Amino acid sequence: GKILDALRLEPNFDADGNPCPHIVTVGSDALKEIDRFAIEVEKQLGPGGDFASMGDWAGKLVGAVCRIAGIFHGLIYTASGNPAKAQIDVETMLGAIAIGEYLIPHAKAAFFEMGADPEIDSARRILDWVSSEQISEFTRREAFNSLRGGIQKVAELDKPLEILINHGYIREVLQERKGPGRKPSQKYKINPLWLAHNTHNTQNNHTDLNSAYSAQFAQEVAL
Repeated sequence: GKILDALRLEPNFDADGNPCPHIVTVGSDALKEIDRFAIEVEKQLGPGGDFASMGDWAGKLVGAVCRIAGIFHGLIYTASGNPAKAQIDVETMLGAIAIGEYLIPHAKAAFFEMGADPEIDSARRILDWVSSEQISEFTRREAFNSLRGGIQKVAELDKPLEILINHGYIREVLQERKGPGRKPSQKYKINPLWLAHNTHNTQNNHTDLNSAYSAQFAQEVAL
């Protein structure tokens, strides 16, 4: 019903009788909320931020949220009158922001699946190597050797390993230095649930860093 009401909205005309858009303004409280959201998004666009590898999408997110708020506002007010006669209120803006926030993890999953982030690709390659070798633990140096040709420095492993830890695939094993000399290479233990799942699905062992399993591991599994 509300969509039909919106379609029946009378067109707007300027002083010369020419068609012109209805202008909808934003209330002060709603403006504060969208400004807050814009600042949060901006913080994550820089190097190392959540949106660093998906800047084009994230850069349009605030504008998309504003358009969603406008659609909500239009559907709310077309039945009772002209939406342009009322401002977008804070409740409507918060609802639009909630949708924007809901879309973020889905966008990340899509970018990860496309291989748009080289660090995600490196994390996947580590898991593919673990799967092929059927090992239960590995050192940082061994992981680096498995990615020969893909990365140039051991330091480039930091982010891929962090991704695997955060997704619950691995955990770091604390090691004590035995006597003087070089510190031993960091060691990581593989999540046994992932190993078991991968063993029983050898025909389809493509690694999905955004599967239900990774979410379950990250939240429930203590290695």
